[in-house]
Amino acid sequence: MVCKEVLLGWNKKPFKYGGKYFLFRGLITCATTGKIVTSEIHSKTYSNGKVDQWVYLAAWDPKNPNKKIYVREDEVLAKIEEIFKKIGIRTQSY
Repeated sequence: MVCKEVLLGWNKKPFKYGGKYFLFRGLITCATTGKIVTSEIHSKTYSNGKVDQWVYLAAWDPKNPNKKIYVREDEVLAKIEEIFKKIGIRTQSY
């Protein structure tokens, strides 16, 4: 009975951004500022009603703190894929 009362009294506000799953969430830091790069969804609605969405990685510009620098997530993913293609594991037989 006590557990049920605890569950019913649980009125925690849900997280605003915790439920969004981004590929690089919390993994990349800015080389110049040292801050974590955040992910943002940008969308565009076309005149025919079609909606496209893109994920951008954003970091604050160190020269102008009021401005963000944006890079598309798929561009970063392509660079990382190139790096992983160069990595190989040699199998040695003993």
